[in-house]
Amino acid sequence: PLRNADGLLDPDKVSAAVFDAVRQALHAVQLDSVREIGLQDVEIVLPEADGIRVVGIANAAVSQTGAGSMDLVAKGDMDGRAFFLDASATRDLASSRIAALAADVRLSEPKADAGAPPGARLGTLSLHLAGSEGADSTAHLSASLSLVGAVLDLDQRGMLSADLALDASLTTGTNKISVDRMLLKTGRSTFNFAGSIGPKPKDPAAPLEEASYRYDLTSDNSTLAPEDSPEPALPFVARIAGVYRTVSHKLVAEAIGLRSGPEGEVTGHAEVEFADGKAPGVLLALNVRNMPVSHVKQLWPWFSAYNARHWVMQNLFGGRVVEGSLQYDVAPGRAGNGVPLGPDEVFGRFRV
Repeated sequence: PLRNADGLLDPDKVSAAVFDAVRQALHAVQLDSVREIGLQDVEIVLPEADGIRVVGIANAAVSQTGAGSMDLVAKGDMDGRAFFLDASATRDLASSRIAALAADVRLSEPKADAGAPPGARLGTLSLHLAGSEGADSTAHLSASLSLVGAVLDLDQRGMLSADLALDASLTTGTNKISVDRMLLKTGRSTFNFAGSIGPKPKDPAAPLEEASYRYDLTSDNSTLAPEDSPEPALPFVARIAGVYRTVSHKLVAEAIGLRSGPEGEVTGHAEVEFADGKAPGVLLALNVRNMPVSHVKQLWPWFSAYNARHWVMQNLFGGRVVEGSLQYDVAPGRAGNGVPLGPDEVFGRFRV
């Protein structure tokens, strides 16, 4: 019921489902029915396929706070991670539309196990949700998400820690989610983007086209500073746009553009192919024009031609890259399988 004719999540249907669920909850605690519903010491075991296995509810209560309004408070744990939920909603008694909705969710890190080896972890997650339905049938939802202390295990490359802050909104009729801010901080680098994500309308001239989501993100205030680089932090502006193909499970960046000064620029495209039980396949093709060497060193992806990159980082200083190109092309399951990449999988050329 949340998908359109192409099988993609429909932003309008998602918004309607959220407000309909709130309406049903308000109805359940109206004056002539039940004024409060409570749970205490309840454990819910979910199927393995759902990802989350056990949800423990220490206590939860949905209560009426007035005509057409309610509060929901709950705390417990999800697979060993403590959570807290505090939500409220109010509806217009005459029209039954949701006049105000607010919810705060916090999911903490699991308790540390002194005997467990360090590894990837999600960190602490906080989410604030707000919304309302207007008198003109236009609904608006906004969400602010914060993820602090996340760690990604890069195997031989070590651990990568990151913090994420995301502000997004959804307004009926726009067929997209507006990304008002997506701020990712990792090490000394900061990536600050904004744009939109949503289902891509089918092209009548291409009936066999895969159902896809499209995205378009831009940044005018990001900084790149790899931990192993001796160069100063690099401010840059950028745009990345493309699609996610839901049948072939490919995330495609059809257009990549980056500028780090008045002249130099990087353009290119990329593709990530996801496969069950395998490392994703990656295609990355970049072209460089008239850019200082120090900038190119900052922009060189850490996963591409590691030995060559390390030599350049430590030995090449000053000058400009008049033109250059870099390509990284590995199939799903290829990266990290113990076999060094060949010259047909990663190669580049730079004229300094």
